[in-house]
Amino acid sequence: MLTNNLHRTDIYRWWEAKRWEYNKGLLISGAFGSVFAWLAMALEESAYLAIDASIVIIITFLLFYGLYMTAANLLYYLGFAIDSTFNINNDEDIRHILFTCGYWVSVLTVPIALFIYITILMGTVPDHNYQYPV
Repeated sequence: MLTNNLHRTDIYRWWEAKRWEYNKGLLISGAFGSVFAWLAMALEESAYLAIDASIVIIITFLLFYGLYMTAANLLYYLGFAIDSTFNINNDEDIRHILFTCGYWVSVLTVPIALFIYITILMGTVPDHNYQYPV
């Protein structure tokens, strides 16, 4: 564990300097997530579901995105906590690895989750050309 407060302060400054890069990634991820959510609404409407389903998707997306942002910020703080606690040699490479792993996990979570949701939704879209046996 680092006992020198100067090192901990330097580590904190490094992580804070990276905050904008991290938040930019989250913003871009949220934009892609919004596109996926709108695509899901379009698929549901084409499946002749009630208009209320669109509202449910928007509310679900906003709740999920709020939880996602909370988790992403906790993950960001976790990177700093692990770095300042276990990186006793103040190794810059370890710091970059922690940041990169946290960044990509956080940035890819929403698009992947919504892609999976849309894939499941497409599997449940009724086939209106299906010929029922007589």
